Amino acid sequence: MTKAAQNSREKNLDSTAWLELRRHSPTNSQTVSFDNRASQAYFDKDNSGSWYLLPECIVLLEDLSQRLAEFQQAQRDNQAHQNQNIAQQRFSMVSFHQAYGYEEFVEGIRPVMSGTAQANNSHSNQTQMSYAVQDGAFLKLCQRAARNPQQRYAMLIDEINRANVSRVFGELLSLIEPDKRAGKPNAMTVSLAYSGRAFSVPANVDIYATMNTQDHSLAPLDMALRRRFRFIDCPPQPNLLSIIYDSNDIDTGLSDGSEAAMIDLSKLLTGLNRRI
Repeated sequence: MTKAAQNSREKNLDSTAWLELRRHSPTNSQTVSFDNRASQAYFDKDNSGSWYLLPECIVLLEDLSQRLAEFQQAQRDNQAHQNQNIAQQRFSMVSFHQAYGYEEFVEGIRPVMSGTAQANNSHSNQTQMSYAVQDGAFLKLCQRAARNPQQRYAMLIDEINRANVSRVFGELLSLIEPDKRAGKPNAMTVSLAYSGRAFSVPANVDIYATMNTQDHSLAPLDMALRRRFRFIDCPPQPNLLSIIYDSNDIDTGLSDGSEAAMIDLSKLLTGLNRRI
């Protein structure tokens, strides 16, 4: 039925079945005549006109059924393993950008694609779309951390200054303060904007964020967020870079340690930063 629907032949199922039965009949059949047979025979027809599965195909079908069951079990095991790995993972990483918001970070109403439905006056299948409140990256991490308070969890944010931070964090600007975490003296609990669930940030969640101090998008980063983080300056370290040789000179046998053959990456990085 599914294959017939995909091929838009739902109105000709009897003809399709009859054609396929004859096509997969043995060449030495005494009851079926057909010119364009398939290489593999599965069915034959007895003198009463009833179709039956060839005896040698029953073993093949049983083997196929066993393999299908093993494949489905392997899929379930793999999915369970992936879910377990996600549940055990003690960090989550996101990258902020101009379109990133509260809906991706905390929670929001997001489209959910599920199921298929046949459109009116059409044979094509359509995916049904509905909307539901879904947890964001930070909320999922906090849920895992709350179930395992003995371990520390980390939220890693790349390019934190690229997004509208106040809009992304929302009520988290207050909840992430150390003394307002769950179980702390000034613990705070708020109702989330979309689901209305009570939420507080676990004490074992750390937030790490990176930013480029030369980026002009630093200006909108308000003081409310700045005072909640400890800043660590990470200047470039040219001394960690080595000297490399021009591959063209090596290929032509001209690499003799001369200035023309060497590229000092340390000096190159220093010069680039000076120009910037």
